[in-house]
Amino acid sequence: MKNTLKRAVNDCTVLEMIYQDIRGNISQRRIKVLSFNEDSFRAYCYILLFALVRPIRCYSP
Repeated sequence: MKNTLKRAVNDCTVLEMIYQDIRGNISQRRIKVLSFNEDSFRAYCYILLFALVRPIRCYSP
């Protein structure tokens, strides 16, 4: 999983994540990983803007 997160950060790839919340509900999200470490990761979730978002090009400095 660390390699997948690292690749997503480097390539600006949008990932699909399926998880179970605290109430036991299953949820599916499209996310862009912004950063990660040993314990967690930060990501932008596209759920609310899914119909409005167009692909965004990633530019590396």
